[in-house]
Amino acid sequence: MLMGGSSPRLSRRAWRWVAGLVTCACVAAVGTFALVRATSDPANSVYTGPKGPPPITLAKPLPSGAEQVSLSGAASALGQPVVLPSSGQVTPSNVGAVWLNEFDPTTMTVAVTFPTSGLVVTYSRPALADPLANYQGQVGQTPGSQVIYLKGQVPALAIAPTDGGWGVVAFVAAGSNIVVKGPNIDVSTLQDVAESILANATTTG
Repeated sequence: MLMGGSSPRLSRRAWRWVAGLVTCACVAAVGTFALVRATSDPANSVYTGPKGPPPITLAKPLPSGAEQVSLSGAASALGQPVVLPSSGQVTPSNVGAVWLNEFDPTTMTVAVTFPTSGLVVTYSRPALADPLANYQGQVGQTPGSQVIYLKGQVPALAIAPTDGGWGVVAFVAAGSNIVVKGPNIDVSTLQDVAESILANATTTG
């Protein structure tokens, strides 16, 4: 079931992973994804002013510096169409605000919000070179997370929501890191949304 909140905060483990995926393109450019985990203190999951980043919310799904753009503008930045979900819970007609955080022409994150469904889908580049190995490493460090397979084939990292936190399903498709997430949304629902993106990516590809 989809459930939303007006200003939810990420659980500690989900914050570490989502913050890493949102900025992984920038980190990849300097050659270390581990830097994100090392510098993303769990205490920063709650905003404390200048000591930590503001929380990721449905209204502001990307860190400071992101700007609102049109869906076509986001696609132009990514260099290809933004593959949207079309599941029983979420369809392209549900798209709300679209955000872009562009570090350089090859390093960026796009966030597409679905306010009525209470979730966000982010697309970031460059994509992880070895998604499965990365996800397995995250599972080893993040209790409660697991590797699942979308459509029985594509590896994804799944984090169930706990203590009012966000559920997360992350995978790589169409040359981007794609993260489907939302407050109090179960992994099964997020997996359905992710698999619809994967199917649409295969169709449009």
